[in-house]
Amino acid sequence: MCRCCGESPETIEHMFFFCSNVKAIWEAAPLSWDGLESFRSKFWLWWEKLKDAAIQERGMERVELTVNLLW
Repeated sequence: MCRCCGESPETIEHMFFFCSNVKAIWEAAPLSWDGLESFRSKFWLWWEKLKDAAIQERGMERVELTVNLLW
């Protein structure tokens, strides 16, 4: 079970996207990854799409912030 919320099994997807504590962090973050939400159920697919997004305007800056949030 998730050590933060105790509500669900601690999968990588839960830990990075679905835990209620993590959701609050994402909501407070000053960035949005439009279109990536649909890939959250499979972390590695989400990560590949995130890397593709790095070529967008300010993409690398947004990737760096995302990595810090995941940390």
